[in-house]
Amino acid sequence: MKYYEQFFIRRTHSICAVALLVAVSLLGDHLVSRNHEKHAFKAIVDNSTHFLIGGISWLIVCINTTFVLNHSGCLFQILLCGVIASIIDVDHFLSAKSLSLKDATNLKERPFLHCSTVPVVIFSCVFLFGNFMRSVTWRLNALVILVAFSSHHIRDATRRGLWFAPFGSTSLIPYPVYIALNCGIPYVISFILNCAHVRPTQDQYAYEV
Repeated sequence: MKYYEQFFIRRTHSICAVALLVAVSLLGDHLVSRNHEKHAFKAIVDNSTHFLIGGISWLIVCINTTFVLNHSGCLFQILLCGVIASIIDVDHFLSAKSLSLKDATNLKERPFLHCSTVPVVIFSCVFLFGNFMRSVTWRLNALVILVAFSSHHIRDATRRGLWFAPFGSTSLIPYPVYIALNCGIPYVISFILNCAHVRPTQDQYAYEV
């Protein structure tokens, strides 16, 4: 009986988190699209939306995996995912070599962190490093990085497509597909972790994947 009660609670939390993710996506994109001339406001809302989508995405992962992190461990990974998802936009300023928002948002080419080949390479390197060091913390952080980048890139892909250097770019991702992908990816990550038989120990980050 206790198992079914926990299952029901987890499913309820999961549905609420997905609903929140969709609501944040729709509201954020609506506010960005309505404020074409308010560049500062638009940039803040856009970046905040990336942060929230990244954080909520990892929240969904935490809810739907069989292991149980303590509250500080969950909060750390959720914040980490959100920060990475939002800090990606710093490459606009790096590419513009300027702190001017106007310069940063009027680049002729996409900045380097918006190349979808980059997160694949980073994820692979961090995950392989985690395997080499036998560190589950690094393996989980690799997945956090993957979720953060994918949430950012897929959202941007509704306007520009995904850019996989040196192979080129995809066509624009339809908006409903973007919503579906951002909601589905956390479940895919959860499925992978559950299939890997993640097992909690006394250490909040000591899992066997």
